[in-house]
Amino acid sequence: MYYTFVGELVGGHWEERQEKAPNHFKKYDDPGHGWFAVKKSFLKSLFRREVAINQLISSCSYEKGETVYLEEDCDGSLFIDTLIALKIPFTIEYKHTNKSSPIRSYSNYQG
Repeated sequence: MYYTFVGELVGGHWEERQEKAPNHFKKYDDPGHGWFAVKKSFLKSLFRREVAINQLISSCSYEKGETVYLEEDCDGSLFIDTLIALKIPFTIEYKHTNKSSPIRSYSNYQG
């Protein structure tokens, strides 16, 4: 199931769509926590400011290969807030397991 959280501001609220946006992300949840899966290249283009990306994302997030798994509370909130502030349309696909997620065994984010 796909959820669009941002389309465009219409009449003071965000228009929602049930379609996949060009910027599609997965959010993985286990019974204790959740993470947004985002490609490193997308993060680098999103946070292309003077502050290095590794100063914005905490070590509570994980990485494996070319994907960063942003911890849902601080890093994930920063990511979603930035998308909304920049009016970048996106969708999130939710994946939930009742077991401990393998993401917990990935390397902590090092930047």
